[in-house]
Amino acid sequence: MNRTATLLLGLIGFILIFSLAVYNGIDKVENDLSTRGRAALDEHNLQWVELKIDGRNLLLSGLAPSEKAVSDALALAENLPGVDRVYDEFSFHEKAVKTEKPSSGSAWSSSIKAQ
Repeated sequence: MNRTATLLLGLIGFILIFSLAVYNGIDKVENDLSTRGRAALDEHNLQWVELKIDGRNLLLSGLAPSEKAVSDALALAENLPGVDRVYDEFSFHEKAVKTEKPSSGSAWSSSIKAQ
């Protein structure tokens, strides 16, 4: 084969591979990961998780009820076939913490008054 024919075959091969990559492109991958990810989260009662897909990367967010729920959601997402990276942007419910005011005769308030 001469050099021109080899280059032409190489170019045709490249165009074929490129068109297959575009046809099986990122939209199909993202839709597949979104569908499987949402199903896995719903199956484990993690409906509060919001799922965003960027290529093979997952972004999980939402108002988490506990740290255990967050770790469960992250573990599910990380073990999903086809996922490259998992990012989390969870926020937590703020629980009101009841604190008692120190009485005027307590050692704590006395030490502050002494200063």
